[in-house]
Amino acid sequence: MCFGNPYVLGKLTGLEDYDAVIQAYEDTYLPQVQVAQKIFGAMAFNGQLPVSSPPGFKIGEGLLTNAEGKLEFTLPEDAGINSDQFNKIDSLVKLAIIDSLFPGCQVLVALKSKVIYNKSFGFHTYMNAQPVQNNDVYDIASITKIVSTAFALMHLSEKKKIDIDAPASKYLRDLRNTDKKHLTIRQLMAHESGLKAWLPFWMETVDSTGWSNEFYRRMPEKNYTLQVADSLFIVDSYPDSIWKSIVESPLGPQGKYVYSDLGILILQRIIERVSGKELDKYVDDLLIKPIGLHEFGYKPLEWISRDRIIPTEYDSVFRQQLVHGYVHDPAAALMNGVGGHAGIFSSAQSLAVIMQMLLNNGEYGGKRFIKKETVRKFTSKAFPESANRRGLVFDRSDVSLGENGPTAMSSSSFTFGHAGFTGTCAWADPQNGLVYIFLSNRVHPSASNNKLAKSNLRTAIMQVVYDALSH
Repeated sequence: MCFGNPYVLGKLTGLEDYDAVIQAYEDTYLPQVQVAQKIFGAMAFNGQLPVSSPPGFKIGEGLLTNAEGKLEFTLPEDAGINSDQFNKIDSLVKLAIIDSLFPGCQVLVALKSKVIYNKSFGFHTYMNAQPVQNNDVYDIASITKIVSTAFALMHLSEKKKIDIDAPASKYLRDLRNTDKKHLTIRQLMAHESGLKAWLPFWMETVDSTGWSNEFYRRMPEKNYTLQVADSLFIVDSYPDSIWKSIVESPLGPQGKYVYSDLGILILQRIIERVSGKELDKYVDDLLIKPIGLHEFGYKPLEWISRDRIIPTEYDSVFRQQLVHGYVHDPAAALMNGVGGHAGIFSSAQSLAVIMQMLLNNGEYGGKRFIKKETVRKFTSKAFPESANRRGLVFDRSDVSLGENGPTAMSSSSFTFGHAGFTGTCAWADPQNGLVYIFLSNRVHPSASNNKLAKSNLRTAIMQVVYDALSH
């Protein structure tokens, strides 16, 4: 690798031991960043030597490669946008931090496979001790549904191991003699099953004195190995109790949209039963490892240092501690950190890779993960004649809701993604080739802080991006 004058190439020795030599022309920041991206395939090599450097190098020589649809980190100007157009994002976020909507956040915008905005703001907590960095990870909450559960279901449906229009009871015997025996997988994915929105499972594990000794231990021991938080382990059988509660829960009218995490937990059970693997291992084997993500996954303390994990709520009721390195959602915590509805931690950069793969119709870096028709089926409306905007697990844009909609008013009707309770969202707009990620911990130190939702900040930032596209 040579950062400098190309005539130096002629002085290199031992070239027979190398397949290629990289020639950059300046030893400055931008060439260094571009060379790194080219090595990892995010940018293509397409240069030719402007001079000859004998004996081994001739004018016009150069290897050509393909970027293969990977995200390239570059300037807005490379996408035809003036960088100044994004100054408003900085202003909106800084004002939000001053107004205590959240202590810090990450914002990423990619246009046509080019990351043109990627910034971190604020701090991990309101103590202002540790600034947020681009490679820190957030609890992305319900975005887990589309990057874990939906992905697994897409894969299983392609392999014809599940039929999304079949009843869930086809794959789960536990449902066959219940009022849920006719619920279809499609209804569960579109939140039209009639299931309750949620059940407070953790409340069954505490009594008037706090954590019940029947369920918890402060140190791991036989039959108590599922870690809920620091120095807190629940009995290994408790996920079965959660499942029993779901099976026995009351069922309302079907065909009506009621957002329900219970349906996603049923889908998780189907995935694990059909695949023969726990959901986290299934997604790790099929997606996380093959696509090469290093800041993405369940159980973050197993793959990243705690000081790079953004803490969430100080849980004074259930866990009685700051939730840091463990999933915020109580049900997912009781399931050893792995829920179909919550549990994934990610940086904006890693999450953007998944969204770009979906935007590429299931392909990334020259590898196909999902078929084009499968991606389109899951990200389109689940029930086209219904008023329900939802896709198959995926949320979708609905500009008829105005400023209260999930996406910017200028987003196309094809836009898909999801938002998360912890203060997150991830959206992809196929019509505009746009990926937009916003990650925060608005639940710190208390989930009662709902200023972020009331402010519509996430959609306001997204609208800034569309306004920049139109200039």
